[in-house]
Amino acid sequence: MMTKLLGHISLTGLIAGMILASCSSDDNITQATMPAEDGPIVNLSFSVVVHDAADNSSRSSVVTIPDKDNFFEGVDSKYEKIRTLRVIILHQDDETVEHNKVFTLSEDGDVRYDYMKFKVRGGEKKRIYLFANEQSIDYNFDNLKVNSRFPTSEIADLTIQATDGLLIDNTGTEKRYIPMSEVWSDIDIKMPQNPEDYNQTLSPLFLTRAGVKFTFTVKALDGAGLALSKISFNRLADKQYLLPRDTKYSPEKGKPSISNFPADPDADIPGRFITEYKVPADTTHSTYDFTVNNVELDGLDGTTPEKTYTWYKPMYFCESGYDKPYSVAITVASKSTDKDGKVIYTDPYTFTPKELDNLPILPRNTHVKVNITLGKAGITCDVKLIPYTEIILNPDFGLDVRTVR
Repeated sequence: MMTKLLGHISLTGLIAGMILASCSSDDNITQATMPAEDGPIVNLSFSVVVHDAADNSSRSSVVTIPDKDNFFEGVDSKYEKIRTLRVIILHQDDETVEHNKVFTLSEDGDVRYDYMKFKVRGGEKKRIYLFANEQSIDYNFDNLKVNSRFPTSEIADLTIQATDGLLIDNTGTEKRYIPMSEVWSDIDIKMPQNPEDYNQTLSPLFLTRAGVKFTFTVKALDGAGLALSKISFNRLADKQYLLPRDTKYSPEKGKPSISNFPADPDADIPGRFITEYKVPADTTHSTYDFTVNNVELDGLDGTTPEKTYTWYKPMYFCESGYDKPYSVAITVASKSTDKDGKVIYTDPYTFTPKELDNLPILPRNTHVKVNITLGKAGITCDVKLIPYTEIILNPDFGLDVRTVR
């Protein structure tokens, strides 16, 4: 179990409950057959929020401690938004499926429905599973039929695999949406005692993106005649659990509450940091090389933004759980000319890896920004984490992006 705090860009999705106030078309919803009404039926519904929290880039201390400097940024592309959202609701006592329902959003992440609605049996505990963008997950959730026993252990042990160290590569023409997931237990649905109890609203829930991405910024205080050809990040995992495993958050995840009132779509929902988590026991950690096409370092002294080199591509990796510090190395080559006067780069040299002391753990939903300085004595590094604005599926209709303060 990891015990150090991590600035979890909590790429989280919040589910805010809304009472049934109007009707919406279910034409684009895949829904299993409604369960038999062998108990009091309660109306329960949700809307969706996605937001993130991480460390302010002005800090140089350990990046894993939430504080007043946290701030937010926008998503990089539609592939970091929700395309589809599957909601599975269980009768928690016997772990049978009460609902298995998919909501489809537009290709650009625009939401087609103002809320997700369910009729559930009152007077019992529920467990709710949330899976977003399942087209990026190798599992057929449609096989989980209503009234069937839910395969709890099988779902908990589902993993998603990296290929040659890379989980999702959205640099080419074929792109994938980032998978997201979360599970909520011990949700108490009240036994209706009066008319108001037939409409019950959950307090906000969140779901979490299963991916890590990187940005590298390089400046060279002594880069004359050199070109950057490779950046290597050590100890990235080859697999991760689909669902967060033994994950703890700060603020803590908490237990959802129930009320008879509609949720406030503008509620101030705090970001969360992951402080502990687990990876599969058979996970292999290895070095991933980010290719750079011989960027000449002469003049990249960092005195202005134009005099730095920034590497960023929409490439996503697994959360990692190595028990030693993560590290970064860079490879440079010497610039020269051949006999025809053509510029060539020869004699590659890799600097000794630099340990990232202020990055003790690397969980899902993290945008890692590594600042690298090349000097006469070698390289120095520090790490910053940058988050996201929330994306709100409000009760009126459509997508509303707001900045969380």
